[in-house]
Amino acid sequence: MEKHKSCCFIGHRKIDWTDELEEKVKQLVEDLVVNQNVNIFLFGSRSEFDALCNYVVGLLKEKYPHIKRINFLCKNENTILDCDETKVINTFGRASYVNRNKAMIDESDFCIFFFDENTRKTKSGTRIAYEYAKNKTKNIINVKGQF
Repeated sequence: MEKHKSCCFIGHRKIDWTDELEEKVKQLVEDLVVNQNVNIFLFGSRSEFDALCNYVVGLLKEKYPHIKRINFLCKNENTILDCDETKVINTFGRASYVNRNKAMIDESDFCIFFFDENTRKTKSGTRIAYEYAKNKTKNIINVKGQF
């Protein structure tokens, strides 16, 4: 029997939450559940993209009650997302979210990003995570590039 696969969501703090983006994420997540045996979804806690994806997976949980949402938090961080489980990463300080993102990527088979590759920020947390996922040869889906 194949083990259940997992998917994390990582994106910029501020996004333009549109119906089109919401629908695209819904289609991607449903495809992962139905065709790739992904049943575990991992979320950070600092971005609007996390909130959008958590909302979408919550809607799909009504149709697929076996799927599970896990909120990854840095030490001393409070959850704001509605999830089935919380996992606290023993990291804090300035780079805590970078370490948290790496932990999520390490536990994921798929990574759905909202990453603007044209951003001028060379030290953005999303860029660091995206490069890390590429180096780990994860299955990456960047929804920002699909509009």
